[in-house]
Amino acid sequence: MLDDFLKRYARPNLRGAAEVERCFRVDVRPRIGKKLVHDLRRRDIVELLDAIEDRGAPVQADRVLAHVRKALNWHAARDDQFNSPVVRSMARTKPKERERKRVLDDQEIRDLYAALAALHGTTAVPKCFAPFVRFLLLSAQRLRMASNMTWAEIDGDDWIVPEHRHKGKGKGDFVLPLTDGLLALIRPRGKGFVFTSDGGKTSFKGFSKAKAALDAKLVEIRKAASRKPMQPWVFHDLRRTARSLMSRAGVAPDHAERTLAHVIGGVRGVYDRHQYADEKRDVLEKLGALVERILRPDEAVLRFPKGRKKR
Repeated sequence: MLDDFLKRYARPNLRGAAEVERCFRVDVRPRIGKKLVHDLRRRDIVELLDAIEDRGAPVQADRVLAHVRKALNWHAARDDQFNSPVVRSMARTKPKERERKRVLDDQEIRDLYAALAALHGTTAVPKCFAPFVRFLLLSAQRLRMASNMTWAEIDGDDWIVPEHRHKGKGKGDFVLPLTDGLLALIRPRGKGFVFTSDGGKTSFKGFSKAKAALDAKLVEIRKAASRKPMQPWVFHDLRRTARSLMSRAGVAPDHAERTLAHVIGGVRGVYDRHQYADEKRDVLEKLGALVERILRPDEAVLRFPKGRKKR
């Protein structure tokens, strides 16, 4: 049933089909994949969600619930004998609790870069991990869109993301100009996937293990500097952090939203098909410059020459 749902509905219709497939592979199939769909009971769903929540991921449990609910409802519409066991009140969090507001402050950004530098070249994380995390912050793009970037999508200094790979469905390809700083993170040019640990054959997917190593290094760095431990954070918080930094850098809100691949609503969103390439490049250059100033606060201070002593 899950295979059928992915083939006939998710892949042709859902922008996040890859994430749905990953969710089924990691969480759903190992626990209930061998059950006949007609034997599936409400208790099976509850135990599936319990297992995810027990590992400290209640929000992920709700994401799994949403994907499973959609698949079962899709199947129910095609099978006279099937009723979905998913019912209301199965969610583990409230909408307000799922709404994240986490933004990394300047010191946290400095510590993040220090931790990435300390891990780079070690066996704790793949070689592509540190550039990838920096790319997320400096490009302000979504995790999966960036991790699945291919060299075929890079045209000169433009990253052209096909419509089926981003959330602006019906808006055509998304074009993001790559600044010198971003290009430096992905050189040298290769084949297949850009962020990879096997020569481009597959995209980097070991997020959980690498993030755990990064968090451990952050604890070590902050403890050595007598700073409080960082509050929990996820990769998507880097995107929110980047958007906040754009405002701090004086970027026009419209240009910032377009850089994040957000769809502009209303009549303008329908009729304005301009790519705003120059404006996006300006946004990312200002973002990169601000991050550089954050990383080197002492160098950002202008030092004026002392006045001459009076004779």
